[in-house]
Amino acid sequence: MEVDRVKAESYGITVTDITQMLFMTASGSANPIDVTQSTETLDVVLELEKNQKNSLNKIMDLEIKTNKGTYVRLGDIATMQYEESASTISTENGTRIVTVGANLDKSKGFNDAATFIQQSFKKANPAEGYKIGVAGQAKNQSEMGGQIMKDLLLAIVLIYTVLAVQLESFILPLMIMTTLPLSMIGVILGLAITRVQLSMFVMIGILMLFGMAVNNAIVMLDFVAGLRKKGWSIHDALVEACGSRLRPILMTTLTTVLGWLPMVFSSKGSSGYYQGMAIAVMFGLSFCTILTLFFTPVLYSLVEERKERKQKEKEEKRRQEKEQERIGYTK
Repeated sequence: MEVDRVKAESYGITVTDITQMLFMTASGSANPIDVTQSTETLDVVLELEKNQKNSLNKIMDLEIKTNKGTYVRLGDIATMQYEESASTISTENGTRIVTVGANLDKSKGFNDAATFIQQSFKKANPAEGYKIGVAGQAKNQSEMGGQIMKDLLLAIVLIYTVLAVQLESFILPLMIMTTLPLSMIGVILGLAITRVQLSMFVMIGILMLFGMAVNNAIVMLDFVAGLRKKGWSIHDALVEACGSRLRPILMTTLTTVLGWLPMVFSSKGSSGYYQGMAIAVMFGLSFCTILTLFFTPVLYSLVEERKERKQKEKEEKRRQEKEQERIGYTK
């Protein structure tokens, strides 16, 4: 509809008045009066009959009240014609936007889809002023990805701090925390096998995994430390720990993995979103447990044997210095 503003103003009619009249013509006027029956209030809608608003000609014959109390035909101050236009106009920061949605299959993730859309948009050679940006879940994942990375770093710092305080050592917590990169190998392998894309839920699963991955190494090395205090050698303590702690380590890992297993095979409804989280925990913890039984004892042996050699060298050097002092004193 195009309003002749000069004519409309001469009658004291504004574009807002015309808009309100057309809205009431199409949708009706809600609650023009209050009707109460007993204790109930009835909703009243006042609208024109359908045969009075089913064509443009009938709408243009409608009369609108002027500021002088008279009525003027709508067709005398405005013209109307059919044109294609958007049903709704959305804006963001004062700029018109059009939202295009799409669902992804398991073979593509948000990052892959966003990259493909960006490249396709550039190839289309859009007119000046047109821009494209991510929204919805892709935007949420991008924003939360940075926050989760900060949370992962904070988790690593807290894990090390707690272990250092409890074990009263700065080196032993580092050896225990070598299980974290080992667990990431399992996560990458699990995502590759199941063809699940990296997502926000996978990263949350990794955050949970970091708290579980160190448990097995703690159980083993704490037992080794106890045997070492009793005078056991490094080799004998590690052999005894691997043998006696194998069963509880496997049992705790197996119960955790089996608990997550149903969610790994669940892909229907909202449970499908948590599939990546379950895959990260299950594969990461399984792979970490296997490598912990081999890698952690070897690393502990290398570090402790090196410490013993240095200690023996210091003691030997100190003994030689005392011997030289004794010989010099005798002379």
